Amino acid sequence: MDGTALMTLPWLLTAPSDFSSQLKAAASNEALLRLSQYSLNVNQCERLSKALWNRDVLESLPTTFNLGILSNCTTGLLPAVLTVSAARLGVALNVELTDFDQVMQVSLGSGSAFQKKKLDAILIALDEHFFPLSDSDSAGEVLEKHKTRCKNMAQGLERKFQVPLIFQTVPDRGEPLFGSIDIQQAGTRRNMLHLLNTYIVETLGQGPNLVFDVQSLAETVGLSNWYDPKQYFMAKLNCSQAALPLYGSRFASLIAAMKGMSKKCLVFDLDNTIWGGIIGDDGLDGITLGHGSAGGEAFVAVQRCILDYHRRGIVLAVSSKNTHEIAMQAFEQHDDMLLRKEHITVFQANWKDKASNINAIAGNLNLGLDSLVFLDDNPMERQLVRDALPQVSVPELPDDPAYFARVLSAASYFESVAFLDEDKTRNDSYKQNAMRIEAFESVGSLSEYLKSLEMVLHIKPFDAQGLPRIVQLVNKTNQFNLTTRRYDEKSVTAMMVDGAYITLQARLTDHYGDSGMIAVVIATADNDELVIDSFLMSCRVLERQVEFCLMNQLIGIAKQRGMRSIRAVYIPTDRNVIVENLYQNMGFSLVETAKDTEGTQGTVWSILVADYNPREVFIAVDLQTE
Repeated sequence: MDGTALMTLPWLLTAPSDFSSQLKAAASNEALLRLSQYSLNVNQCERLSKALWNRDVLESLPTTFNLGILSNCTTGLLPAVLTVSAARLGVALNVELTDFDQVMQVSLGSGSAFQKKKLDAILIALDEHFFPLSDSDSAGEVLEKHKTRCKNMAQGLERKFQVPLIFQTVPDRGEPLFGSIDIQQAGTRRNMLHLLNTYIVETLGQGPNLVFDVQSLAETVGLSNWYDPKQYFMAKLNCSQAALPLYGSRFASLIAAMKGMSKKCLVFDLDNTIWGGIIGDDGLDGITLGHGSAGGEAFVAVQRCILDYHRRGIVLAVSSKNTHEIAMQAFEQHDDMLLRKEHITVFQANWKDKASNINAIAGNLNLGLDSLVFLDDNPMERQLVRDALPQVSVPELPDDPAYFARVLSAASYFESVAFLDEDKTRNDSYKQNAMRIEAFESVGSLSEYLKSLEMVLHIKPFDAQGLPRIVQLVNKTNQFNLTTRRYDEKSVTAMMVDGAYITLQARLTDHYGDSGMIAVVIATADNDELVIDSFLMSCRVLERQVEFCLMNQLIGIAKQRGMRSIRAVYIPTDRNVIVENLYQNMGFSLVETAKDTEGTQGTVWSILVADYNPREVFIAVDLQTE
């Protein structure tokens, strides 16, 4: 499987031969969206995108993202590819383009095509031709001029639009003049591009801004496959038309990550997926795994890839048709196993169907099905899960296990915009939850269980130390989130210093360990009323009384400030139904059904501070007011 094959998105099902007929016959939103799940070329994306827009199908998707694109190259083919790629992930993407090669005019001029648009981000899609680089004695000065040009562009865009900027790294077109020495030799085009990309990553892509690493993507598929001189000279395309679906797929994953929609758990099969053979038939010594054979090394590579995801904070679970004790032998006794029992949070080896097991895994972890990726070598099992649990991502796999890891990585299910300490310890948190579940099953009542946890909720205002995790929670939490309002780092920082805001971050510890920062509350003061803007919590701590403990503290704050009442809003989404009755259960009264500033329908709730009846909680509170 070479770079050309990766450009066809091999983790997706191949487009049906009668795609055109299915597109014409699609009678429902679901039928049209189902077509986005296939590997489609640019022309097919163009046709499907038009149908999605003409039929208002994208309005049914749970998340909307408005993107502006600035480029020195032709971008006319991008909207359709990006729209279909984003729809595949549940995002309705609106793309706004500018006129050809108007980067600096839009950045520094008085008006632009974006001026009256409400954007969520701007993609800066520049290629090498925007940065004239040539071997010369003054190359250093030329490079500094390009850096200054980029800095001015970024500052102009930030000042005018106040949204995150997404900077592409600049791919090389290949063909070095002097071979390997080009990367080392100061003043060569290859060396200057390397330094320019370093500047983009280390300077421009910091803070609320992000990096879209096109250089890495181009290198993965091969620079000669990525850049087509003829297509550039004819149409000013900065990547080949054949590579556009991969570009769109990877960028859509970045958008999904910005919206908190990246996958969190990898569920995988065992036999012929992480080792060769069937352990129940072949025995521990008969499975193919380890050095000494191409097949054995291929399965080691699969396990190494999975283990790397584990180290990045991705939760691992097993779903296998097997006898539990026999399957476990490999994890406990096989010398060449990289994956061990301690790496697996949920181990489901039984004779139930895979869909039922995966459903149980999601429930055990308190994760939505759309947070799971299922890896299985068997096409029948993959299709069964797709049909029964369409929310679960199920990559296609090639016949040769040597390419399993490459396909899984290329699919970019676990795209991230940040990697925090909490991410490193996420697996420990889920394992601790498993121990809590065992403890719950061993006691006689919920109250006894909660008391036994010896919980402490550490609450304090937003601060610089907690800022990255606060931003991550605000933008990733979907289920226990009353309004699903998203704020970038710049907005949260402004709240920290604005006296009009009341901000709370909460970390939960208990007998089993530290769950990390798990809740965020943002409120404002409106005369004698406290108005809750955002109330959100990680699903890892559901049914632990954290929400009631936080409300008790909010009431206390309101009393201290002489406020008469608290007002809150619930804005429903297809993912936060678990909190639709939260305010009612806390004693709030329904005031009205209304639309927020963005036109989203919601319910408004209110309670007098004097009427609030504090809920008994089995949580000690460590409250820091400063």
